[in-house]
Amino acid sequence: MIENPSEFLNEIAVMHRINHPDIVHLYGVCMEPDSWKIVTELAPLRSLLECLREPELRPSFPVTTLHRFAVQIARGMGYLEEIGLVHRDLAARNILVFSKEMCRAQYAVRVITCPQCMSQQDVDTS
Repeated sequence: MIENPSEFLNEIAVMHRINHPDIVHLYGVCMEPDSWKIVTELAPLRSLLECLREPELRPSFPVTTLHRFAVQIARGMGYLEEIGLVHRDLAARNILVFSKEMCRAQYAVRVITCPQCMSQQDVDTS
């Protein structure tokens, strides 16, 4: 959990250095007076969890596709391990689906709002 702006900026710096085809790419940060947001790739099909729960999409993800996704996720997590990082919240809700052939893990972060704001919010990069 990020408790101050400098920790948030340090985490963003780490995310910016991550460069792997199976991990969502960070494009930038939007720092507004009342909130800070991260800008990442757009995943048109949303999260893997949403795809599997959507009755119309579920048939598009047979076991062979899910196996392909598992391989992609494992490659991404292997890359993080190689550079000394650990994904803090690996779950279907944090796997973004770009097509019926490609998914990518999004990096688990927490947005810190400015001191005037009352609460912290989870980042939604989908």
